Amino acid sequence: MALKLETVKLLVADDVGIGKTIEAGLIARELLDRGEVKRIAVLCPPHLCDQWQQELSEKFHIDAVVVRSGTASKLERNIPNNDSVFSYYRHLIVSLDYAKAERRRASFITHCPDLVIVDEAHTCARPNKTTTSQQQRHQLITEIAQKQEQHLLLLTATPHSGIEESFLSLLGLLKPEFEHFNLNSLTDKQRDHLANHFVQRRRADVKLWLGNETPFPERESSEESYNLSKEYKELFDEVYNFARGLVKTTTADMSHAQRRGRYWSALALIRCVMSSPAAAIATLNRQVSKSVERLLADLDEDLMSSYVHDPTEQEQAVDASPTLVIEQGQQSYKDADKRKLKAFVQAAEKLQGGKDQKLQSCIATVESFLKDQMNPIVWCRYIATANYVADALRQKLEKKGSQIRVIAITGELSEDERETRLEELKSYPQRVL
Repeated sequence: MALKLETVKLLVADDVGIGKTIEAGLIARELLDRGEVKRIAVLCPPHLCDQWQQELSEKFHIDAVVVRSGTASKLERNIPNNDSVFSYYRHLIVSLDYAKAERRRASFITHCPDLVIVDEAHTCARPNKTTTSQQQRHQLITEIAQKQEQHLLLLTATPHSGIEESFLSLLGLLKPEFEHFNLNSLTDKQRDHLANHFVQRRRADVKLWLGNETPFPERESSEESYNLSKEYKELFDEVYNFARGLVKTTTADMSHAQRRGRYWSALALIRCVMSSPAAAIATLNRQVSKSVERLLADLDEDLMSSYVHDPTEQEQAVDASPTLVIEQGQQSYKDADKRKLKAFVQAAEKLQGGKDQKLQSCIATVESFLKDQMNPIVWCRYIATANYVADALRQKLEKKGSQIRVIAITGELSEDERETRLEELKSYPQRVL
């Protein structure tokens, strides 16, 4: 399908697990072998860069360098004559957030390789509200797409977020006229034209393909409920009422940043307290830093959101405790409010362990999975919660003579440390991540 196009402009919106990365690699390899492109670049979220590098190298013999904040300086030191990192290396895997920055976008566009693959392309749709980060991503891909001979592959399993304008903005990156289509009343000609540039298949569509059956795993979803202990319920009620008060008691003499700071602070309070007592302690135990007073004049909504809000179109959340968000709100706190925060910390400290029914329910669920010879993965919103849960599971499961290993992998570890821990974990017959 892609190779029938004179210039490849394609949105691949196949379901998760069907193989969008493999499809993109096949197209890239074929275009390179035909001599139709000389260089390729993959633009993706930073946490996918290494995975792309490994896939391209092992499956398609395409050796690409990873360009992101943590690697750029080292790569630039190997470049003679002050050339751009985007022009010196033949094949690139670039963090979207690195390339979209104002000081780098023009350089990337100037030295843009012939073929650009955009992974998680839904994060580059035009946002329906003021979201600076996503606007910058959309602007970057728009400028790339405007090049007449530019080959462009957009990959996403979630092209439509429910907002039609955002979806049309993605289609518009392929052909400008697509953005103005009325999807509810496409003509046959429009439908055929769009079908040349857009493919979307579900697992059911390819389960039986060319006489072979692909055994996709069946997802079994269930919810395990738990009741808050009396003490935890009391803390939640107090925190919830306090958070409501923060939002309701804004005054006219507060700046816009102060009012928004209180709003984000209220959300952060509820999220960290309900994540775990450990997350509450880690978040609320910090005093207001002087640097926050300088930040407050120009509140970064995207940064605040990344700590406490997880919309599907957001590229990456922050797993550190939302201390910074609380600090933003604390600038307008009264002394009585600050004393309440200290009281919340003291209450949270008493809840760790036996009075944390969510933790106890988690331990019981993990034990049942282990009895069924499964190796559970426990996802936690914040680093403090992950370490807290891992410690509790270790105490319960890693007894003398046990073959069970429990480890936590979080954003506080370097990539090398994460890989080392994962390799160690694989050596145990039963394991919990």
